[in-house]
Amino acid sequence: MTTSIKIDFVSDVSCPWCVIGLKSLEIALNRLEGEVRVDIHFQPFELNPDCPPKARRSTST
Repeated sequence: MTTSIKIDFVSDVSCPWCVIGLKSLEIALNRLEGEVRVDIHFQPFELNPDCPPKARRSTST
């Protein structure tokens, strides 16, 4: 019997640790292939909403 689970993945798209967490989740789910049916919902979250605009840039000028 396949188990169904829903996962809310809450992350900041600019956070490298969130990417690492997602990749780890994907690896774990691949190991359970056929045993678990997963419905992943991605939820955006801004880790530091008070960050000044200049610090948010990915490149410096």
